[in-house]
Amino acid sequence: MNVDSDTWTREIVNGRIWFRHGNADFTGAAGVRSPTSDAARFAMAFLNGGELDGTQILSPESVSTMFTEGYIAPKGGQTASLYKGVIHSLGWMIWPDRDRLRIMHPGSVPMGFSATMQLYPQDNLGIVIHGNEWAYGVNFFGTSIMDSIVQLAANMDW
Repeated sequence: MNVDSDTWTREIVNGRIWFRHGNADFTGAAGVRSPTSDAARFAMAFLNGGELDGTQILSPESVSTMFTEGYIAPKGGQTASLYKGVIHSLGWMIWPDRDRLRIMHPGSVPMGFSATMQLYPQDNLGIVIHGNEWAYGVNFFGTSIMDSIVQLAANMDW
């Protein structure tokens, strides 16, 4: 898909860009819109076997199934080096990360936002980043931030 500024720009008024509506009507299968605080709570539910604030919102079996290995990313293509060793499951990427397991799902749309949720079950740590940017590599920038956070958290005496 060839995307340029004319594709998404409806008009510019007083120096502000108004975007076309585009494909912004996402369903659960194509995207989730939420504040970062809600996404963080959702991450907590995954880390707690589907339980949030004492309420089971996902069955433990569903969480386990979502994190079951599906298929290994292809070895060829432009992004092969970025996804080396990544295993895809139901909506998640399972990423062996040094001495721990990273379960993540990044996403973005050309209308100018991106998000990533990363879970580190061994550390009971979930990290959510939302950004106002849509550029190739934004989610991997988020990953480098998360690497730093995980290293700090792993060395803290909680």
